[in-house]
Amino acid sequence: MDKLSLNQINYLNIFFMALSAFFAILIPFELFLFVYAFIGPLHYLTEIAWLEKKNYFTQNKIEIYIFIPITVFLTYFMFNPSEMGNQMGAFLIYWAFVFAFCFAFFKNIIWRLSIGLGIGLLSYLLGFYTNYQFMVFAGALLPTMVHVLIFTGIFILLGAVKSKSTSAYLSALFFILMVLSLVFIPWGKPSFTTSRYILESYNLYTSLNKVIGDTFAFGKIRTVNDVFYSATGLAIMRIIAFAYCYHYLNWFSKTSIIKWHEVSKAKLSIVLVLWLSSIALYTYDYYIGFMALYFLSLLHVLLEFPLNHISIKELFQSLIRSK
Repeated sequence: MDKLSLNQINYLNIFFMALSAFFAILIPFELFLFVYAFIGPLHYLTEIAWLEKKNYFTQNKIEIYIFIPITVFLTYFMFNPSEMGNQMGAFLIYWAFVFAFCFAFFKNIIWRLSIGLGIGLLSYLLGFYTNYQFMVFAGALLPTMVHVLIFTGIFILLGAVKSKSTSAYLSALFFILMVLSLVFIPWGKPSFTTSRYILESYNLYTSLNKVIGDTFAFGKIRTVNDVFYSATGLAIMRIIAFAYCYHYLNWFSKTSIIKWHEVSKAKLSIVLVLWLSSIALYTYDYYIGFMALYFLSLLHVLLEFPLNHISIKELFQSLIRSK
């Protein structure tokens, strides 16, 4: 991958999009469970190592380590659910997103902390944490579909606008077409019955399907059976599977551009050991693997927030300059 040219990477990504969409249509639940367990941990580990080398795209990387205790609290709420936990979890993710903006753009530490704390306090006083729409976006969608679908799309579009490459624009267009086709084309039901193992394993994630169905008016997902067997449930599952699969493949395709693999041999060795250990856990028991890796999966989302803000800024700047 580190020898590929920009055009080759763009065409490879078009192939990865088509491949992800094909399997998302054919085996959506199986695809998601496989990539989340076996490719996801390698993505988390390599991206965290790369972000650390880039100082997490912050003015002072020491400050971003506040995201570690935040992730600890979020992990506790995940496995000890309650109404208060849902509210606090959503608010903590939102606050991390606000702090990431401050960490990325304000050089003065007083400004960074004052603005971050001020926005957080004001949001709390305004009752954001009790608002259902706020909790859905910040708590359920921001660390999941916004991370793997929206920000992936922003990265693709940013690359196209900055490079002004035909292949990059084709890649961005193909990404949009794949998403729209999965959402609006009635692909029908898979021609086989999902196994009990798949049904039991995916029960860990069904709340996301229900939130998407309710939020975007695809239709109510009232029961677990609706997630697995209804036309709406399958449409939602296909876009989730595509988003996660392509998000991971996109990361590994960009080796020659961002050079995420250029870290010390010691770090790469640690990454390899932890990745193989995660595969062993998921293979032994999917739920145990999910519990063991949840902290890491959420932490990498929060640590990427400063890069997300910078990418949005650069996209707007590039679009304005292109006019």
